[in-house]
Parts: sequence; structure tokens; C-alpha cells
Amino acid sequence: MSKKKHKDKTPSQPNQKTPSKEPAASTLLLPPALPETTDGNDTAVTVFFAAMESSETQEQGPDEMHQYITDVSPEEEEAQVKASETRRRHPLRNTLIAVLILLFCAFGGLTAVLYGFSGPITVGIGETVSHGIITENPVLSLFVTPEKDPAEIETGCIRDELLKLKFFGFLPKSRELHVRDLLPPEFSVCNLTVMQDTDITAFDCVTSYADQTDLTFAFSPEPDTGIIGVQEISVSACDEGGNTVSHTVTLTVVDAALAIRAEFGTDAEQLLADIRESHPQFEQIDLSRLDFSVCGTYRINARSSDTYYLLNVDLSDTTPPKARIRSFDILAGSTLTPEDFMTKVEDLSPVTLSFVNEPDFDNYAPQTVSVAAEDAFGNRTILDAELHVWNIPGEFSFECGESDKAFSDSLFADFGTSSRPSIPASFKPSELKPGDYSLKLQGTHNNITISVAVRDTKAPVLALQDAAAYLNHVPELDAFLVPVEHAKETTVSFATEPDVSAVGTPTLIIGAEDAFGNRSEATAKLTVIADTTPPVISGVKTIQVKRGETASYRKNVSAWDAADGAVSVSVDTSSVDLNKNGTYTIIYTAKDSSGNVATVEAKVVVSSIDQAAVDAQADAVLAAITNQKMTQKQKITAIYDWCVKNIRYSTSTSNLMGQYVAAAYSGFTTKAGNCYTYYAVSSALLTRAGVENIMIQRDDPDKPHYWNLLKYNNNWYHMDTCPHYKGHFARILFATDADLAAYCKNHVAG
Repeated sequence: MSKKKHKDKTPSQPNQKTPSKEPAASTLLLPPALPETTDGNDTAVTVFFAAMESSETQEQGPDEMHQYITDVSPEEEEAQVKASETRRRHPLRNTLIAVLILLFCAFGGLTAVLYGFSGPITVGIGETVSHGIITENPVLSLFVTPEKDPAEIETGCIRDELLKLKFFGFLPKSRELHVRDLLPPEFSVCNLTVMQDTDITAFDCVTSYADQTDLTFAFSPEPDTGIIGVQEISVSACDEGGNTVSHTVTLTVVDAALAIRAEFGTDAEQLLADIRESHPQFEQIDLSRLDFSVCGTYRINARSSDTYYLLNVDLSDTTPPKARIRSFDILAGSTLTPEDFMTKVEDLSPVTLSFVNEPDFDNYAPQTVSVAAEDAFGNRTILDAELHVWNIPGEFSFECGESDKAFSDSLFADFGTSSRPSIPASFKPSELKPGDYSLKLQGTHNNITISVAVRDTKAPVLALQDAAAYLNHVPELDAFLVPVEHAKETTVSFATEPDVSAVGTPTLIIGAEDAFGNRSEATAKLTVIADTTPPVISGVKTIQVKRGETASYRKNVSAWDAADGAVSVSVDTSSVDLNKNGTYTIIYTAKDSSGNVATVEAKVVVSSIDQAAVDAQADAVLAAITNQKMTQKQKITAIYDWCVKNIRYSTSTSNLMGQYVAAAYSGFTTKAGNCYTYYAVSSALLTRAGVENIMIQRDDPDKPHYWNLLKYNNNWYHMDTCPHYKGHFARILFATDADLAAYCKNHVAG
């Protein structure tokens, strides 16, 4: 077959065959290679457009294909033409295939990138973690969701955390987060002056520093403070992130001239003044490391210009304690401690007290005792005291009633002629009653207190006398006692009960016992005699009584019997008629338990009541309730008030209605009566007071009522002192006719 040139064919002749020629060799020219890229999305786009260009090239006619083919055999050319025609017949299928290839490549590239996103994230301390820092790509942030809010991630210190993520909301992924100190430390230093052989650290040269983590300071090289002179040294600061910064300082080592000694108890103000006086070059002195309450060697800082000094302050106590010593008088059997002898101990450190020579508490002669006070630093003070141990009992018993000399001799029986404590002059043992007392003896140095028990161990002295008693009458105990002073706590009683059942002279035993159980007994004779003497009636006199009054027959009348004492008195008044004038005889009778009877007669004189008797009663009342300075109105008011307050309403005097004198007298004497009695008493008082008055009677025979009408200031007024009915009281005084009419209308008819 011969080679022929390809002719162009139009798309309207798809089935027309083109003659082919035999090529010498065949080479297929491919489209140019795609450019390399590291971005998944860019790769997918490049593949897509490369596929499109390839498709367009393949859709060209057979003639255009010749530009890509050289030396193609007729068979190959025919096969390519058929393939081209097939593709040309299905253009939509080619497009769909290209789109699917694009999506596949994009998804595959994105997934590859996301799963390749696994490297650690490093942030600085204090840096806020955001979504963008985690994804490191704005495109990826659309597909990546952290399970934890990035803003809540702690970055305040060096730490590691595994962050959990999700792609597309369901694909799990994790990524390491490292929080690191990324900033170098900042610090400043100063030159340092120290004493020879002083231990120092790199931090002693540091004046200020700042970093996000803890710093470690170090020397390079290590200084030698054993050599006096100047050294150049390097001070480095390294943080926890490994960031290191160094500065050079000058170290000056001097001799011990910078050592400072201070007495324990010196305060900060005084120490500062002492240091500035000896080292005026110091501009600043820091005593914050010094504890003034504890002795020891302290390192302090001082500054002069640009140089720091390290000084040793020796705070020591060289002052012995201050104290007072006291001497003692004590009782035998007592002991003392060093703290008893030494008082008001003063020192800035704890003080221990001890005996230099132990006191001998069994030695009753005066002795010297030395007491030492030693502080915590060995400073010591020794003081001497006197001690006198007295051989005196702390509790002493003394018989009540003994003399003062007997008390002193008994208390100091073991002293002989040697010195002894003195008894206060105010202490009188002989005058003490039984009981417990406290006695302060006056020793050489102080008072010695002992307990004194005054006891009564002697039986009471019982003095008796014989006595007599009537038959069947038990005598009083006091009849047998001779009047002597007994203790208040002494009880006297019959040891044998007196027998008075028969006349005779029996012997009685009487006992006395004091509060301490001491008892004594004695005997006395009792003479029992028969009672033949009647009682004696006294107070009997003639009784004057007004007709209609009540007589008090027993007033001031009594009877006394030698055996029975007071006995009752009876009176026979059967012959007396108090409503009839006359003289009557009454008989008083008294009888004792032995049957002895005594009688006495008296007279009762009953006389009529006259106006003079009424006037006497009225005058007595007016004398008590009125005076010369009172006005007439005040006197009338006083009369009204007395009647209302002193007379009690009673119907017992109804028989006296119409009998003015008798009713008035009864009202004054019995303080009771009905309305007529109130009127009569009021009228008698008004009349004796010089007030003109008349009686008013209610015009109702079935309901009689009486009151007074008095004249005052030439006018007539009503006065009614009688209460009206239960539960109501009206003050009817200086009432006019109109007042009375209004009252009767509103309260009581009549």
C-alpha cells in the first residue's frame, strides 16, 4: 500500500473513508506533561483541564490529527479514525466521564492532604489557641472541627495535650499540641561585694528578673570567695524552655570588716542606725531576712551606687537576765521552788531558774538560799535569799474559853525562849466562839497563815432549881433553870417526864447538850400541889348604853387562873332590855380545869337617846373632817363624802324611820342604815356645821325615800348621800330641781 497524505474531512461526512499510505515508522505524539504541584485541589484542576484539552484534540478531524502523527501505517490510521468517529458520536458521555474523574481526583487529593495533616502544633506560653492555628489552613478549617473549644485550652505553663478533631463531622483525627516557653528570660544584675569565705549563689547578683517559667541562675565560672580581690564572673539565667541569657558581673571579696554584731533585743530602727554609722557608704539596707526574735547569723543585703553587698549580721544575746529575789517565812512541812524565790524575771529569751544550793526544809534555823536565772544563751544571774522554816502546825485546835496566854503557850510550845512569830494584837482567842478561823502570824519576812479551830469539848454547865406545879399541870422547863448564859446552840430538855398525876414531890432529871454533842445532866425536885384557887376576873365595869343600841359586854373583860392561866369568861345578860330605859344586873362567870368557879356582877344602864348625844357624835365627826379655813361649800362637800364613804346601806334600821334622833345616833354609832338614816346623819352634820337644811320625802307611800335639801348662798340645793340601786351611784350634791328631774327621768321614776 502506498503512503498518502491525509485530507481534512468535515464533520458532515463521518463515514467517508480516507486512503492511507504505509509509513516507514510510527510515533504517537502525546500532549505536553502536566505541571507538578503540591496542592491537592490544584492537581485536580490541572488534571481536569488536561483531560478537556485531550478531548478537544481527539474531536478534531482526521486531517487535523496529522499534526500529532508521523509515519502511521494505514491500519493504525484507520483504527484511529474509527475511534475518533466513535468519540464524536458520544460527546455527553465524554463530559460526564471528565466530571467524575475531576470529583474523584478532588476528593482523593483532599483526603490525602487531611490524613497527612498529623504533625505537632507548638505555641508559646500564654498564647491563645485558635481554630486557624490548629488547621494551619483556611480551607481545611472548613472541614475540621475540634472536639474542645480552642479558647479553653490551657497555655499558662509548659505542657502537652492531644487534641481530638473530626473531619467532615465524622472522621476522627488527633493532633499533638505542645505549649513551650519560646521567649528568653529577662534579668538584670549588679556588682557584688562579699566578705571572705562567704557562700554565695548566682541569685545574690540578680536585682530583677522576669520570665514565663521558673528560672535557674548559675555562675560561669564558679567564683572563689576565699581569695580577696576582684573577679569577673558570668551569671546565666535558664528558663524551663531551655532559653538562656548571660550577664557579666564584678565580684569583690573583702576581709571581715563588713561583719556586724547586734545585741539580742535591738530593733530594726536601732540596727539600721548602727550600720549606717559604721558603713556610711551604704545607700540601701535590706533587713527583711533578719528575725529579731531569734538569735543567729543572718545575711542581709546592702547597696551602694551600683554595687550590692552581702553582710553577715550576728544577732547574739550577751546580757544576763534581770530578776528580783524575795525571802520567805514558811511553816514546817512546806516547800518552795526557785520560781517562788525569784520574781519579775526579765529577759528576751526563755529563762530557767534553779537552786545553786538546795534549801533544807527540815532546818528550823534561818538559812541563805542562792537561786540562779539562766537564759537560753548561757547568761546567768545569781541572787541570795533568806529562808526561815518555822516549826508550827498549819492546823491548830484550841478549846473555847481558854485565855490568850494559854493559846500562845500551846501554839509555841516547842520554841522555848527562841524567837517566834508574833500574834496580831487584834486576835483574841479567849473571845472566839466555836468555829474555824484563819490566823496570820507575823514572821521575819512575811505573814504565815495557819488555821485555828476553836472547839467546844466541855459539857454545858447546867444550874437547876426546884419548882412547884398544880395537880395535872405539867410545869414549864424554864421553871427549873437558874438564869445563866448558855450557848445559843445548847438544847435543854427533860430526861424524865414530870409526873403530875398525884400530889407529891418527885425528882426530875434534866439534860443539856451543845452543838458539839457535849452533854450534862442534873436533878431537881418537883412539888405537885392541888389547885383550890378560883380564877380572877378583871375588867368588869358599869356599862352605859342608849336605848336601841347594842351593848359590848365582854369588852376588856378577862380571867386568869394560877394553874390554867387564861380561862374563858361567860356573861349572863338575860335580865337586860336594851329597848327600855332602866338599870340592869349582869353576871360574869369564869371556871378553871379543877372546877374552881369565880363570879362578878356588873350594872347595865339603858337610857334614852337625846339631841345632845347626837350633837356630840356630829361634833366629833366634824372635828375630824373640817377646819376653820374651809369655806361653807368645802365643809358641805366634806360632809357628803364622809357619809358616802363611812355609812353602809342596811335595812336593819327600818324600825327607826320617823325617829330622827334615834336614827341619827344609830347611823353614827353603827355606821349602817337605810335612806332615812343617811338623811338623819347628814342633817345632824349639816346643822352642827351651820348649814340650814330640811328633809325631803318622795311622794310615794309604797316607795318611801328621804334626802336633804340644803341652803347655800341663798339658794336651795338637793343632797342625797344614800346609794340608789345596785350597780349605780349618782353623786347628788348641789343639785337643782331641774337636775333632779332630769336624773329621775333618765334613771329612777319618783
